[in-house]
Amino acid sequence: MSTPRTLAFLAATLWCAFAIVSAEFTLELKREAGLSARNPTNDRALLDGIVAKYLRNAESYYRNTGKHAQFVNSTKLKKRGWLGKASLSMLEQNWNVQLEFGSDKQKLYVKFDTGSPDVVMDGRGYDPSTSSTAKDLDTPFEAGYGSAHAAGKVYTDTIAMGGIEAKDVWISVSDDPFLTMNRDAGLIGLSWPVLSSLYSRETTFYEAFKQQKRLRRNVYQFTLKSHATSHLDVGHVNRLRFLGILGWVSVNPDDGYWKTDVNINGDDYTGIIDTGTTLIVANNEKMKSLLSKLDGVTLKQDDEGNYQGWYDCKKPPKISFRVGGKRFTMPRKTMKYWQNGNECRLPFTGLDGFSDWIFGTPFLEMASVVFDFDNARLGFASQSWLP
Repeated sequence: MSTPRTLAFLAATLWCAFAIVSAEFTLELKREAGLSARNPTNDRALLDGIVAKYLRNAESYYRNTGKHAQFVNSTKLKKRGWLGKASLSMLEQNWNVQLEFGSDKQKLYVKFDTGSPDVVMDGRGYDPSTSSTAKDLDTPFEAGYGSAHAAGKVYTDTIAMGGIEAKDVWISVSDDPFLTMNRDAGLIGLSWPVLSSLYSRETTFYEAFKQQKRLRRNVYQFTLKSHATSHLDVGHVNRLRFLGILGWVSVNPDDGYWKTDVNINGDDYTGIIDTGTTLIVANNEKMKSLLSKLDGVTLKQDDEGNYQGWYDCKKPPKISFRVGGKRFTMPRKTMKYWQNGNECRLPFTGLDGFSDWIFGTPFLEMASVVFDFDNARLGFASQSWLP
């Protein structure tokens, strides 16, 4: 016969198990401003990082599947020379959130990147030697970030977000700093695991939380605001973040990316929704075609010949996007990527070597976007006016 104490213990155990499975929470994303300048040198470093990331992904995809990534022309991208020395401290363009690493709960700022799958930590951040739950896998890793370079060893350890832990997450730890950002201690990948740089053996961040049933739902909702507090809702869809209902589109996990069709000012394109890229990118001809159709926009090229769009800051063009049956208009604050006197530059750039588009954070600033791992789909809706 069960005693009251036994029943109470079982009830408490079941409640705790339910609480873990049903975990959902909100993380505030912080964006530091004013600590770096937008200039040709930093802009080149930014493009270096984009090229390096997608080259690395293409190499991993081929190694894991035996197929060439159709999205990337590796030959063209490899012909592009690196700048060699440049600041990557484009702080005002990055949203950071504090997570806890290891048994000693090291509080470190990271950036979530839906365009890559791995957890890569800067040498100044996570220290596995102080964590009793860290395990050295005796596996080296090496990754290029354009003009920066990361190399070191791979560990498994606990990572907690919103107080909810996942165990045995694979963490690549660089021996040396590869990020010059004051708050960034590393990158947390949220793409599909087929892009894993560790030969598909690793338990990625998303997989660890899913396999260990730490979240109520395996969804990550980004609501990025260009000049206001931004949020990442995890484990649930927060309806207070958007107006109306979400428009859903399916994605193919075998691609590795969150890829979908997007219409811009009436023209159809296909591209990747990437929180880890701070521009909207396409090959030069596609970008030239789009920018030349925008009223009041002047086409210019940088030193590499990449097309950019400039306009009178007082007369911004109208740029609208349609995806998932939802229409979004780019606001003025998001549109002004860079100002030079009375001229402003759009957050778009041409960059040869890509067959499709990369829709980075300027695109995400127009919507509340849900990355739904459980159903392999993306959800889009207009942001609410709530802070």
